[in-house]
Amino acid sequence: MGQKLECGMIRDLLPVYIERMTSEASDQAIREHLEECSECREVYRQMSQKVEVETAPEVKDFKKFLKKSKTRFAADILYILGAIAVLTCIIVNLAVDHGLTWSLIVTGGIATACIPVYIAMGAGNHRIVKGLAVLNLCSILLLGLIQGVLYGLMGIGDMWFWTPGLPIALMWTAVLWIGVACKMFTSANIVLVIAVVLFLVIPANILTNVLAGGYSNGADFMITFVGNGLGTLVIAVIFLIIGIRLQRKKKNK
Repeated sequence: MGQKLECGMIRDLLPVYIERMTSEASDQAIREHLEECSECREVYRQMSQKVEVETAPEVKDFKKFLKKSKTRFAADILYILGAIAVLTCIIVNLAVDHGLTWSLIVTGGIATACIPVYIAMGAGNHRIVKGLAVLNLCSILLLGLIQGVLYGLMGIGDMWFWTPGLPIALMWTAVLWIGVACKMFTSANIVLVIAVVLFLVIPANILTNVLAGGYSNGADFMITFVGNGLGTLVIAVIFLIIGIRLQRKKKNK
């Protein structure tokens, strides 16, 4: 009868003991009893597992909520600073030039920075991919806005958006998305992806200079290639070697 009474009292105290709310003397008595009583030890084990299972998701959800809150707060600060910058530029532009000209470019640039962040935060899956897609679109629209403001409103320069602006923009967009596709649809590690992008940068840079009229003769081509392309090639080869070694280590595990 005394043993049953003692077990009953111990089991009543177990929830409080698990939550670490008992005194040191009570903790000692409960530990001594658990060492001697296998039945109470089993009850204690089951109670401990139950508390762990019930509280772990709550803690995990709270951490996730806290992380989202910090990210959202940082994004809100970005939006507020962007709005202040846009408003300031519009006021200065109107006061100095009596119209909206260069402030439209500033507004477009800030929108290009903020809109992809907003889309990526609201997206469920593939946030980075969706953010990059929106960034590419906004960047091309920003180029058109810059062309329109400079040529149409301010009378500066010539028409360059359709040729060579848009072809160059689309070419570099293709380079970026080839890298994204390699990461998404192959088992290549990030170092190999960077190597692929760097190898593509070399011909893309050459075509950019060709479309922009940067080469007047063969000497210009050689100077540009030795100055930029050769360095990029060496870095690409280094990344390729490191990426292949990392890939082999991963397969051997």
